[in-house]
Amino acid sequence: MRGALRQRMPRFFYFSDYDFLEGRTDLERVFGDGQLTPGERVALSLMRLAGTDSSSLTEEDYEYRVAELEAVSNKLTAEMADYWSQSTDLDVVIDVDKETVAQPDGQPQGLHLPS
Repeated sequence: MRGALRQRMPRFFYFSDYDFLEGRTDLERVFGDGQLTPGERVALSLMRLAGTDSSSLTEEDYEYRVAELEAVSNKLTAEMADYWSQSTDLDVVIDVDKETVAQPDGQPQGLHLPS
C-alpha cells in the first residue's frame, strides 16, 4: 500500500532565493576560474544542466558551434517540458554571439550569450 502511494506522490521543490540569467553573459568569465556574479552562476548552471562545456560553446568552427548549441537548446527544452506542462509550444533557444572586445594589449577576444 505504501509503495503505491509513494509512486503517486508528486515531487515538490522549495526554493527561497533565485537569480536571473542576464541578457548577455561573457562565457570566458563563466567558464573561467574567477569570482562569478549571480547571473553568471545561473548561466554556468544552465550549461552544466545541458551537459556542455566551454570548448564546445567557444569553438571557432561555426558549424560545430551551431550543432552544439542546437543540442543544448533541445536538451533544455526537453528538461523544461518535464516540469512545465502548461504549454507544449515553448522552446529554449541558446545562442552564442561572437563579440569582438578590444583588450588592453590590442588583441580582440570574446564570445557572449546574446541578449
